[in-house]
Amino acid sequence: MGKNEIKLRQRPLNPGDLLRYHDYPALMKRHRRSRRLKRAVRFFTFSLIVTIIVLLLLMIISYLWFGVEEKSEQIKENHNGTTTTLTL
Repeated sequence: MGKNEIKLRQRPLNPGDLLRYHDYPALMKRHRRSRRLKRAVRFFTFSLIVTIIVLLLLMIISYLWFGVEEKSEQIKENHNGTTTTLTL
């Protein structure tokens, strides 16, 4: 006996199982559409997360780069005898 025959013996067919696969092409079409939608949502979510991370890194790097230059210029001005205050 094959595995399928054993499974059929263990669980007899009922009308609910027959109706579930009655419209199999439509069921497969819905399945493909839902998989495509899930894949698109996953792609856009991943793209959004990567974009946010890259933007945050650029903001941090630009703040550190330009913020250090501005502070060093203010320190040089203070050292040369001008009376400007260093603000944070």
